Amino acid sequence: KDICYTLDIETVYGCKGSDTICIDVFCENTQVFIPNAFTPDGDGLNDILMVRGTGIKMVKQFTIFNRWGQVVFERQNFTPKDPGLGGNGFVNGVKASPDVYVYIADVICENDSHFAYKGNVTIIN
Repeated sequence: KDICYTLDIETVYGCKGSDTICIDVFCENTQVFIPNAFTPDGDGLNDILMVRGTGIKMVKQFTIFNRWGQVVFERQNFTPKDPGLGGNGFVNGVKASPDVYVYIADVICENDSHFAYKGNVTIIN
């Protein structure tokens, strides 16, 4: 949470001083991890594309687009790090082709600030 600290000081000679520092907490790119490649081949390793990280209260929206701008995966209002809520490499029940996809993830941090992440992910079969 955001916080301010104030320090008041007085010397033995009666000189006084005061200062305040405020620290604003926000989400940084290092807190959220979304892989740039995944292999939805059913081997149990790296099969699900999900939003991971620390300091995240909720993922407001996670959307993946193909190269033509069509939405191939979308989920809203979920907790991060849950494999059951990530993308599994299928589009409308059909296995997605190996390609580069673009994602947008809007997260809400533990301090209730919003932060948007954008990037791309490669599906490797």
